[in-house]
Amino acid sequence: MPADQWVLDHLAAHIQQHGLGSDGVLLHRGGVPFDSAKFGYELRAARRRAGLPESITFHDLRHFFASALIHAGCSVKQVQAALGHKSAKVTLDVYGHLWPGEEVRDAIGRVFRPESLRVAER
Repeated sequence: MPADQWVLDHLAAHIQQHGLGSDGVLLHRGGVPFDSAKFGYELRAARRRAGLPESITFHDLRHFFASALIHAGCSVKQVQAALGHKSAKVTLDVYGHLWPGEEVRDAIGRVFRPESLRVAER
């Protein structure tokens, strides 16, 4: 997946400071990838350091990522690919309410406004 240069720069700095684990894994201790318990522990510690409520979960961060992509104007297919959903239907079922709806209303309005019809008659 493409990444912004800011993200790539931060990843490069992280790798330079901490190195890569086995199989190129970023999240590791002494080259051994985090298991789910260690990942959960690190996530809780990061949440505390950031001052976030205990109710914030990794899945909440995933939802935030998806909503940020939608807010930035990404298409359903782009969000599907970024999240690794099997189909666009899954993406739409979960996040469809986040896509703006005004465009449809405005598009139809532009087509049927009297000034639009006069242009079409010429």
